[in-house]
Amino acid sequence: MFEQLEQERGRKLPRYVLLSIAIHGALILGLSIAAYVKSTEPEKKPVEVQFVGPGKAPGAPPPPPPPAGSKTKRKPVHKVEIPKVIETPKLVAQQPPKEEPKEEVGEVGGKEGGVVGGVVGGVVGGVLGGTGGGGTAEPPAQPKPRNVPMFVIKKDELTTPPPRMPEVFKSTHRGQTVSGSYRICVGLDGHVYDVIPVVSIPGADEAFIEGIKADWIYRPQKSPACFLYAANVTIQ
Repeated sequence: MFEQLEQERGRKLPRYVLLSIAIHGALILGLSIAAYVKSTEPEKKPVEVQFVGPGKAPGAPPPPPPPAGSKTKRKPVHKVEIPKVIETPKLVAQQPPKEEPKEEVGEVGGKEGGVVGGVVGGVVGGVLGGTGGGGTAEPPAQPKPRNVPMFVIKKDELTTPPPRMPEVFKSTHRGQTVSGSYRICVGLDGHVYDVIPVVSIPGADEAFIEGIKADWIYRPQKSPACFLYAANVTIQ
């Protein structure tokens, strides 16, 4: 029964239609197989590989090689001249020639052992600049004195008797108290070398000053010392 049906169908379709259907079916089947195979293959992507050292960033690609036949020009090398060191000549200080000591020629009439610059006829061993009459020499110049309070110099007192007063002044001012002030300077040897009236006592200053210079003695000082002395003398 089925064979009859198939035969009847085959009779109804012409052969070229069956051939066309077979060709189209084969094409469709081939395209389907190709599409399936392509979809199953993994997609290949190009991978760029760069070699980077530790701590370095990727550098630029190397420059292209120069074209064939071209000659690279070399840079000219400049010679560096080393400056010569010129040594300065050392100056040797010349010492002045030593002067030979001149022989001192004594004066006519002078004595052997005298001092140069002395006066002819003077005494051997006398003071240069002194007079022939044997007068007393002036005291040596003192360094600049320091000002001290009276209680500082008082501890160095050796002898400080009451100042001298003229007899005439005593007789006219008996029973009175006279006042004055004086700046007294003590030298290195402890002797008073200067007395200056600040508030004077009229009629008694000269004897007062002479008495202080002659009678007041202190211990030797490291440097001259000056102090202000207030005199209050009651005349008996």
